Amino acid sequence: MSATQPASILRLKDLQERIKLSRSGIYAKISAGQFPPPIILGPRAVGWLESDIEQWIKSRLRASALDAMRCPSEDHDGRGSGPLCHRACTTGPTCLPGQTEKISALTMIGAEVEAV
Repeated sequence: MSATQPASILRLKDLQERIKLSRSGIYAKISAGQFPPPIILGPRAVGWLESDIEQWIKSRLRASALDAMRCPSEDHDGRGSGPLCHRACTTGPTCLPGQTEKISALTMIGAEVEAV
């Protein structure tokens, strides 16, 4: 958001439509500390800053991409849910097809990956 652009506020209906969660789902995530809390607009009105929601969506994309990249190989730790695939693993016989594409998708959304 630039200095000349005013902050945009989403009301609950707009927020629900945008993130596809129910009212109770949104408030459950807020209670669990997994979603930005609303700002008070008046005695009976709340809203969410669009910039906060954008950041939350990006964080969910990064988390989703990281989860999708978890290597199913038994070779890493014997449990079948080893650390994130690394470049050597993406070409190895133990990775599922598509691991290279998942790494590319993660790179495109700008997520940082640390080897475990």
